[in-house]
Amino acid sequence: MTIRGLLRYSLSLVYLTLILLSPNAGVGQTADDDRGEPSLTLSQVVDKLVEKNAERAKGLEHYQGRRIYRLDYKGFPSDMHAEMTVDVSYDAPATEEFTVVSQSGPKWMLNRVIKTLAGSGTGISQE
Repeated sequence: MTIRGLLRYSLSLVYLTLILLSPNAGVGQTADDDRGEPSLTLSQVVDKLVEKNAERAKGLEHYQGRRIYRLDYKGFPSDMHAEMTVDVSYDAPATEEFTVVSQSGPKWMLNRVIKTLAGSGTGISQE
């Protein structure tokens, strides 16, 4: 073994020894977290899950948003592009209203493809 090889071997042993003898080596998360929060029981966890699900459902009773639908056709007889920007408003349990903000492109692409995707071709009003 050369001097370099012996030195590397010695340093490796020193590092390994330091790792094994360090006070935190091999210590995983303990039951008593350092955050100071007590552990929850199973029933408390389930209660929190039910509470958060109710909050999420309440938040989804009504929402508003804007969607942009784009369609690019490349082929015979020519390449085409259509785009529609739609405001959507949803009220639970199943009322969804679409309002077209802007549209561009061939009418057949807008009516047969994009409006079908946006709202099943019905319930879309012009702004």
